[in-house]
Amino acid sequence: MSSLFDLSPVQLGNLDAEQSVEIFRDLLWCHARKYGVPITKVHITSRITVSDGGIDAKIDDDILDLPAELLVSAGTSYQLKTGTTFKPWQPSQLRKELFGSTTAEVSVDNLDDEVRRCLDQGNRYVIVCFGSDPTASQVSKAKEELISCFEQCGFEKPHVEIWGQTHLVGLISEFPSVVLKILGKSEYQFQTLSGWASNDDMTPPLKLGEAQKEWISNIRKALRTTNDHLRIIGEPGIGKSRLVLEALSIDDLAPSVIYIPHAEDFQKSRLFSELLRTDIEYHVILVIDECPDKERASIWNVLKAYRSKCQLITIDHGPERSSDEAMRVLHCPSLADDQIASIINSYIDTQEEAKRWAAWCSGSPRVAHAVGQNLKRNPDDIFKPPATVPLWERFVAGYEDAGSEISQQRLTVLRHIALFQKFGFEPPVTDEAQFIADLVMQVDPNITWGKFQSIIQQLRERRTLQGKTTLFIVPKALHTYLWLDYWKHYGRGFDFQSFIGNLPKGLLGWFTRMFIYAHENSLAQKVIESVLVSGGPYDDEEFAVSKLGTGFLSVLAEANPRATLRCIERTYSSWSKERLHSWNTGRQNIVWALEKIAVWKDTFRGAARMLLKMGTTETSNYSNNASGTFSGLFSLAYGPAAPTEATPAQRLPVLKEALTSEDIDERTLGLKACEIALSTRGGFRIIGAEYQGLRPVAKLWMPKTYGEIFDACRAVWNLLLEVSRDWPDEERKAANSVLINAAHGLVHIESIASEVLRTIEELIDDSATELREVVRFIVDTRRFRSNNLSSEILERINLLDEKIAGTNLEQQVNRYVLNSTWSEERDEDIPEEESLEKRVADLAERAVNECSEFLPLIKKLTHSEGHKLYQFGYEIGCRDEDKKLLSHILDSQRSAGGNGNTQFIGGYLRALRETAEEEWEKLIIELLFDIDFKEIAGQLIWRTGVNNNVLEQMLHAYAKGILTAKDFAIIHFSHETKQLDQGLIERVLSVLLEKNNAEALLVSLEIAEAYYCNKDIGRKMPKDLIFMLLTRDEFFTDRFDTMQGYYWAKLANKFLDAYPERDLELFKLIMIHLENWRFMTLKSMSAFHSIAEKIAKKKPPETWVIVQNLLGNLDTDLAHGVLHWLEEERNFEDGPGIRPLTYFPMDEVLAWVDEDIENRAPTIARVAPKTLDKDSDGRITRELLHRFGYLERVKSALSGNFNSDGWSGPASEHYRKKRDQARSWLTGETSPYVIEWIEEYIDELTSQIEYEEISEEREF
Repeated sequence: MSSLFDLSPVQLGNLDAEQSVEIFRDLLWCHARKYGVPITKVHITSRITVSDGGIDAKIDDDILDLPAELLVSAGTSYQLKTGTTFKPWQPSQLRKELFGSTTAEVSVDNLDDEVRRCLDQGNRYVIVCFGSDPTASQVSKAKEELISCFEQCGFEKPHVEIWGQTHLVGLISEFPSVVLKILGKSEYQFQTLSGWASNDDMTPPLKLGEAQKEWISNIRKALRTTNDHLRIIGEPGIGKSRLVLEALSIDDLAPSVIYIPHAEDFQKSRLFSELLRTDIEYHVILVIDECPDKERASIWNVLKAYRSKCQLITIDHGPERSSDEAMRVLHCPSLADDQIASIINSYIDTQEEAKRWAAWCSGSPRVAHAVGQNLKRNPDDIFKPPATVPLWERFVAGYEDAGSEISQQRLTVLRHIALFQKFGFEPPVTDEAQFIADLVMQVDPNITWGKFQSIIQQLRERRTLQGKTTLFIVPKALHTYLWLDYWKHYGRGFDFQSFIGNLPKGLLGWFTRMFIYAHENSLAQKVIESVLVSGGPYDDEEFAVSKLGTGFLSVLAEANPRATLRCIERTYSSWSKERLHSWNTGRQNIVWALEKIAVWKDTFRGAARMLLKMGTTETSNYSNNASGTFSGLFSLAYGPAAPTEATPAQRLPVLKEALTSEDIDERTLGLKACEIALSTRGGFRIIGAEYQGLRPVAKLWMPKTYGEIFDACRAVWNLLLEVSRDWPDEERKAANSVLINAAHGLVHIESIASEVLRTIEELIDDSATELREVVRFIVDTRRFRSNNLSSEILERINLLDEKIAGTNLEQQVNRYVLNSTWSEERDEDIPEEESLEKRVADLAERAVNECSEFLPLIKKLTHSEGHKLYQFGYEIGCRDEDKKLLSHILDSQRSAGGNGNTQFIGGYLRALRETAEEEWEKLIIELLFDIDFKEIAGQLIWRTGVNNNVLEQMLHAYAKGILTAKDFAIIHFSHETKQLDQGLIERVLSVLLEKNNAEALLVSLEIAEAYYCNKDIGRKMPKDLIFMLLTRDEFFTDRFDTMQGYYWAKLANKFLDAYPERDLELFKLIMIHLENWRFMTLKSMSAFHSIAEKIAKKKPPETWVIVQNLLGNLDTDLAHGVLHWLEEERNFEDGPGIRPLTYFPMDEVLAWVDEDIENRAPTIARVAPKTLDKDSDGRITRELLHRFGYLERVKSALSGNFNSDGWSGPASEHYRKKRDQARSWLTGETSPYVIEWIEEYIDELTSQIEYEEISEEREF
């Protein structure tokens, strides 16, 4: 009986040397795998031209428990011979093979090394003849001659064999895949692994993630250790066949593989019948692709009995519902986005573009290859299917006929589903699916609601639709393809307004968001135009300002930027500033829409103008608001960081319009844009606007040379300089500031530097210029960035400094006293004789010596601020020995009044104190009561310091209303505090506490903290005074900040350490003041609560007595405040925190509850720890349930308590963790009431989890 795998000796004879080695290698590997021999024990090389020592193949010696006659028996060595000329039964031929020539001496010395080693070890030596087919007698003769030769060489009873073509045919026929390779049929209906690997859809490069590597390893392990049927399941395009090919492309598996592309073809083939023959022993790994359930069941039903010799792998989309102890289902993992992006990146150069499109592929390498190929060859049709694979049909029809009725119905349903980003299918959102089903019925009345549900279920099982309650199409690329397909088939005459009028609310946003893909679809574009034209929905202002309406415009901006811009201009440009300013809802959506529109150079101008208009009425503080977006459009960043395709020259006219506008707000915004344009410090831009729907990525501005950037900088610089010269002083001051700050970077651009410095020189003479900014430019450039500047530029910068500094005293004071900077003060490279300190000291010396030149400057010094003004005053004070300048300074300061600056006089008076403290003290006290110095007397003390006498007089001034409580805060900050008399400090505290205002109270708190909590001072605090301070009502009724709470807690802790006997009194007063809990911030409360907890931990029984007494009437604010403290948790981030209730003796708490169970049990349940863990704080909570769980109010209060918490991340995950914890409480629990409550709580959490999962699925 003939066989599909009949092999003749002649066909072996046609193999050349290289082919023969390859076939024999596969044969050895197949046999090794059959008998479980690792292929690492088999040695054969395809390098036929390399000296082999007389041996072509060898089996290791350490293979145990295998019959010696097997092909792969231990120690066997093989010599392969091809061609018809070699006849082993002829002695001369054997001698030539063994000893090198027909006349060579038969001697062990003439044997090749590997042959001699084989015989030395008593192993088998086999000559394999591919080119000849000796008869039985010829084989016998050849063996006799071979044995004789070896015996003459001294080897006793050598084990030798001669295999001819017939013998090889018998060995090879057991492995159909090897036969197919010899017959040259590996490219036909049934393929060997090499033929399969050459298929077009198997040739793209493979990218593997860790999940794929592990999956491949599992397949190999299963094939090596079991005979199980491997059922490979995975959604279309995920790479199932490619991964199986990779798994089998390994030496010990590859030679046994036969691949069948279609299960139906296998059912009809001779191969199926051939594998069932009992007269031939076959061993094969059979891979059947496109094998749906019914085909798999039929094939496996037959081949299961043959699995010892036929290992079956079937591949299908799934799902797989069957189970079988001999069938292992392996779900193919999807690729991670990184690997998908790597696939796409192999077709295009841009990594960012590859990452963008990776999200569309949903882990499918086949889709990734298709997208990558189209990005390279068909960028206008990203979703065009490959010529060799019906890519999208696979997702819809699977392995069925794409033209069949069910496939067409499935396609119709998918097209309608694709209109929406997502849709609800399961309760409680089934109405969305019913709406879509009604749409489908209008196209195909045969698709009833029942049929629709059946199709949806099929698509879910195939994983084309994913989700639990709310479903969506996977991959995203398929979704978009189907959306475009919908408009192609059903888009004519589509009535948008009527359609959205009937849409369920949940579908509305998901419908509009899909229009970002309408760029290349003419029918969808017509729908968009009908929406955006005059007379459309945007004529209705309510819709135009709604989140839906504005959000839709942001979507349409990607699909049709020009039409969207026209609609925005028509709708919003006529609004007044007041109307724009009052508009909040949806405003940011329009900003985002305009940002996308401005990306394209042909719509830049209109979009920028609208952003300018909106930016002048800004209501948002975010950086991507209208003003921030407008300003960012003029950034001269390039490439990926550029904000638009438009060149700087195309953008400049809009900037000029803003700067020359009659509207000051537009000019201000234009100035901000100039600041960004002139910045050389880089910055950041959130990418995204350039990626719009299916459009090719915007070609953001990329200059050809750096010169283009520099020219753009120069154009903006000159524009701003020119238009701002006619601005009012304050505006011109702001413009000058922008130019000066920009000069820090621009001066390093050689082609601009000279022009920049010329402008700076002009600005020095402008009265609107802040000279300090110019000085900062000069100093910072010289100090930090001078290395890259030419000597000429540095010289010009030095000249600028000289121009400012001048030569006369007034110029020098302006430069070094009033307009110097921190940077030059810290410059260690400046010689000491040129340091700022030295310059100021020298100027002071000059001022004292040139009194007539200096006196006119005193007014300026007492009216201005200056970096070194205090030091200058101090240096003059040190040098003005006869105090001739003092009266002039006092007169000038008196004339300045409250508008003056005390830096200069403060420095002078500080020097006076150091040189003549009594004179200073007398003068300060005089000034305290001088009506002309009333507004600055406190500042003078701050700048010059305080002593006991001055502090005494400050108390008198305070009593007369000259000073405020705030002026005493110097005690808190001064290093002289420890020198002040304690009695005087206590008087200050007492006086301040007499004043019934928050400022005095806070200053007294700061003074007490500084004086009594300072280790360096070490003063014992007065018990009653500090207690009175700590317990002032104002602390518990006013909203104090965190630092004040910190001072209070620090002082309270110090007080408790000094007077522990007052702790219960303090605790009670804190508790009583909790009556004001409504008016206290959490931050201020935490200070009081922490002290209360400290006392409660120290004295639980005593503090519980206080607490229970205050809870006597549970309906009061006082009781509510105490309960609020009891329920406060610590360590929120680590789970359920510690509650103060746990500090108190549980028996005493429960005894108190027993006195009024009806009211007190629910009350304590509300503040009990949120755990039932018997080994921790949950003991009291569990005991409450155990004793009082029969009361509904207790159970309800406890449920409310346990459900009042916060979390970060998905809510469903939070509730899952809580449910897991609740289940753990059931372990070992015996109380019926506790068990009942926990089970009800678990049911509540389960319902909450389901609700949250539905909500999370429906989030955009």
